[in-house]
Amino acid sequence: GYLLLKGKNWKIRLIPLMTGFLILAVIFLPFFKAAGIKQVYYNLLGMNLSLHSYNLMANLLQKARATSQLITYYFFIWILIVPVLLTFIKKSYRMSFRERWMALWSREGVLWFMSLALLAVHTTAKIYQVSYQTVVMPLVIALTANQIQGIFNDASKFVKKTLVPVFIMGCMLTLISYGNESLSFINGKPVYFALSEQAEFVRTHSLSNQSIFTADSALVAVEADRDVLVGMAGSDLFPDWSRSKCEQYRVMNFEIMENYIKDRIAPVLVHGDRSFSLSLPYLVPIPDMKRQSLLNLINENYTMKKSYPNLFIPGTRTYYFIVRK
Repeated sequence: GYLLLKGKNWKIRLIPLMTGFLILAVIFLPFFKAAGIKQVYYNLLGMNLSLHSYNLMANLLQKARATSQLITYYFFIWILIVPVLLTFIKKSYRMSFRERWMALWSREGVLWFMSLALLAVHTTAKIYQVSYQTVVMPLVIALTANQIQGIFNDASKFVKKTLVPVFIMGCMLTLISYGNESLSFINGKPVYFALSEQAEFVRTHSLSNQSIFTADSALVAVEADRDVLVGMAGSDLFPDWSRSKCEQYRVMNFEIMENYIKDRIAPVLVHGDRSFSLSLPYLVPIPDMKRQSLLNLINENYTMKKSYPNLFIPGTRTYYFIVRK
């Protein structure tokens, strides 16, 4: 991006352009070939653009909650950004308008602008999650580290001697403050072992050519080397869509889901405490009566054999069923 903006001739600008196009081609061409342009567009943009919440306050609260999680997860980085920001403000007072403009278009300025712009754009997602910022934060951390090094180099010997142990202590306290969560423990087990345990259940109760019904997450099925039923890759439920439209975009409505359950197509059925709770694209909670009818239908056709701690939502569980004989 910097070369594209600051390149002095078309040859220099051509390098980042061609590199960007080649990277995009390598990433997306296999998806276009496998699923088609319309399906890939829907998966990348169409679904998010179709989402709509009638409750503005609930939408804002969800974004605020996700933002507070982002601050919590990267708290030490935000603390380090404070002296970087104060130093920039202090220096900018002594700069002319031209010097400020040149600072903005420097390599660091462009990268900071791109990082902050990406952080802001990600918050506009209809269902904003902290994970959306994962790709941006390494760049923010690298830029912060570079600026902190400059501040450290300009500091006095006393300040340097003070900052080193404070920095090390801050890193250690950040890790310790998360407790077992920082080491990814689930119910006392490392997350991979918890995942493997659930995947082993799926492997034991299904054949390699059979697909799994999962209204929780496709991760366990993937770990078990099993496919999921069509429409269940993201467990997206669109009650108001017709069957033909759901089949076109490979999502589900109640009719498709109920047929899956009644026909007992899958040897293993998986759902969690939060499954069947939200309908798309209007982000409307599914009525308790309808959710309970789905659970009753499951119990009529499947038998629960095991429950495990949910891999993604602390304090909730995931339930594993096999076909009722």
